[in-house]
Amino acid sequence: MKQVLGAAFGLVLAGLALAGCASAPAPSDPESFSRQAVLDMTRELSRDSLFGRAPDTDSSRRAQELIVSRMRAIGLETVGGGYRHIFDLSDFANRPEGAGPAEDKTGTNLVGYLPGRSDDMATLVITAHYDHVGVREGQIYNGADDNASGVATMLAVAEYFAAHPPRHNILFVAFDAEEGGFKGSLAFVKRPPIPDHWIVANLNFDMMSRGETGGLWASGTHHWPVLAPLIEKIAPDAPIGLHMGYDGGDPDQDDWTNQSDHYAFFREGIPHLYLGVEDHPDYHKPTDDFANIQPDVFLAAVETALMVAIAMDRELEEIAEYRAVD
Repeated sequence: MKQVLGAAFGLVLAGLALAGCASAPAPSDPESFSRQAVLDMTRELSRDSLFGRAPDTDSSRRAQELIVSRMRAIGLETVGGGYRHIFDLSDFANRPEGAGPAEDKTGTNLVGYLPGRSDDMATLVITAHYDHVGVREGQIYNGADDNASGVATMLAVAEYFAAHPPRHNILFVAFDAEEGGFKGSLAFVKRPPIPDHWIVANLNFDMMSRGETGGLWASGTHHWPVLAPLIEKIAPDAPIGLHMGYDGGDPDQDDWTNQSDHYAFFREGIPHLYLGVEDHPDYHKPTDDFANIQPDVFLAAVETALMVAIAMDRELEEIAEYRAVD
């Protein structure tokens, strides 16, 4: 069905999964992750010099190097020969009948791995897209909130788990080419770098740094009710408002199920949670700059995202059972 790893590599991962672990502090511990690193990564990814991080550009490759450098510094393992996983963008293009040859362009997903302490290979995939829409009509779309903030959030969660090893395996994936069709995530689920049956759930971060919309939304519990109690337990203690919705359960809300990379997992029947803020005045505009994010709100959202990630790791076996029954 999908590409699987050889038996030898599977045995290597199984051995890594048995690594020991020190007791983990509460997410509110100031040492849970580097707040400055979160802000620095968001600032660097959304500089004018990266020209909006459109796929298969020199600016995209510079963004990749920033992310890979941070993955390496955190201590994430590589899977499948390296952090960079290249795919053909034309494989996911909607081309009209009779069109000429497709452009020879590639996208690059960035994948890091942390082994869990469990003796099974159940894997949580934590994701955020690093691309944005590039330059339009001479204006740079820096995408600070969308989605430099999500990448910085994902890396903060990776930093925490690198210091306090998770119960289960976690893949951290920075997707390319989300804008305009989720091409990076579709390529990932089509040919995952681990056996596809290991993948139990997806936690996706997209737009995490703006507070004028009233807090953070967890989308996906309508489709996957097993995840609702998890959010209900976290919400009272979360440092930012945490709400459930935007997944088809409320006719008065938009449905975000097909609005970001979690959709590729949803199509495969893989439970997902999508964390993000509502649209704001700078959404998909040249004004989505680092100067317009709200650091206090952003860091509270990152801490909340970490609480959700810890809970999903803890409950992954139950989620796996739900998926199997469903």
